[in-house]
Amino acid sequence: MSQKSQSMTRRRFSGLVGSALAGPIPLRGASKKKNVLCRLEPPKNLEGASLRPLLRNPGSDWSRPAYSQVHRGQVRGYTVRTQRWRYTEWDEGRAGSELYDYQSDPGELRNLASSTDHQEVCAGMRLRLRALRRG
Repeated sequence: MSQKSQSMTRRRFSGLVGSALAGPIPLRGASKKKNVLCRLEPPKNLEGASLRPLLRNPGSDWSRPAYSQVHRGQVRGYTVRTQRWRYTEWDEGRAGSELYDYQSDPGELRNLASSTDHQEVCAGMRLRLRALRRG
């Protein structure tokens, strides 16, 4: 990176450098986020929301979950991740599901999907995941 580019980057991100975020940040709409952070006018057809408020106040509530798609061999999995929970369905649940509580198990060592105590959480996360897939 040239010295001029480095200087412009430092100036454009002043007040945001060093910010740490506690929750997941969706990559969907990353181009729009980058444009907004660089104070560029993003094209109207880009998806996503600005991360500027969250970077200015990393402790603030971020209610937008992150979604991802993964593969294990021929089996496709879809995941929804909030600040506290990660829920994954494999082959639309036919090959299993996973639920992890990042508050008590940040290393994802205990799958809570079959726990009777967590069925309400599973149902809520399942609804979020399926709403995205339909959308």
